[in-house]
Amino acid sequence: MAQLRDIKDRINSVKKTRKMTQAMKMVSAAKFKRNSKQAVASRFIIHELDYNINQVCSNADGLFDVSLMQPVSSDRDLVLVIAGDRGLCGGFNSNILKYASHYINKSENDCDLILFGKKAISHFKDQKDAIIATYENFQESLAINTIDTIVSECANYYLSKQYERIVVLYNEFKTAVATNLISKQLFPVKWDTDDDCDVEKSVIIEPSIDAVLADLCQSYVKYSLYNAFLESSAAEQGARMAAMDAASSNAGDMINDLTLIYNRQRQAQITTELSEIVAGAEALVN
Repeated sequence: MAQLRDIKDRINSVKKTRKMTQAMKMVSAAKFKRNSKQAVASRFIIHELDYNINQVCSNADGLFDVSLMQPVSSDRDLVLVIAGDRGLCGGFNSNILKYASHYINKSENDCDLILFGKKAISHFKDQKDAIIATYENFQESLAINTIDTIVSECANYYLSKQYERIVVLYNEFKTAVATNLISKQLFPVKWDTDDDCDVEKSVIIEPSIDAVLADLCQSYVKYSLYNAFLESSAAEQGARMAAMDAASSNAGDMINDLTLIYNRQRQAQITTELSEIVAGAEALVN
C-alpha cells in the first residue's frame, strides 16, 4: 500500500508541475506575440534609415566628414552582450553566451564588456576587469528613450578613440522556435549599402550634409540597439514557450507511464488479496 501511495503522490506532483508549465507557456506566448510585432516594426525603421543614409551619401558624392563613420585606430573593442535574466528557455542563454565567448576569444583586440541580463553577468563574472557596465532586468522597462543614455555613452567612448569598434551580440528571432546569432557593428556606423535609393533624385539637404548624416547616424545606432533588445526579447519568449510546451508534453507522458504502473501494481495487489481470500475459504471448508 505504501508503494501505491508513493506512486499516487508522484502522479499528483507531476500534474501540478504540468499546470505550471502550461501557464508559463501561455504567458510566454502572449509576450512573444507582442514582442515579435514590435521587433518586425523596428526592422522597418532601420530599413528606412538605411535608405535615407544611402540617399544622402549618393547626393554628397562621397564628400562628407562624419566622425561616427570614420575608422579609429585602437587595440580594444567594446562588446555589448544581450542575454536573459531568467532560465527555463531552452538554449537561448547558453547559445548567445557561447557565441559571445567565441567572438571575444577570436577577436584580434582586447574586449571590454557591457552586459545585459543576469545570465550574462553570471557567465562573465570571472572577467571583472573587462566589465565596464552591467544591467539587470533592463528589458522589463525597455523604451526607446532608455536607449539614448547607452548610445550617448558608446558614442563618447568611440569619439574619444578608446575603441576600434563597438558591436552588439544578440539573438534575432526568425520564428517561435528558430533564432539567429547576430553580431552587429554600432561604431563606426555601418549601414546596409545595398539598400536601394533613388540615385537620380536630387535632394536639398539642410543645414549641411555632415549635420544631417550625423543625426541619421545617431538615429541609426539608437534604433539598431533598440531593435536588438526587441529581437532578443522575442527570441527569449519564443524559446521559453517552446521549452514549456516540451515540458508539458513530457509531463503528460510521465503521468501516463506512472498511471500505467499504478494500475498494474493495483491489479497485482487485488489479485493477491483475492488469492488469499480464496485460500482462506478453502482452508475453512477443509
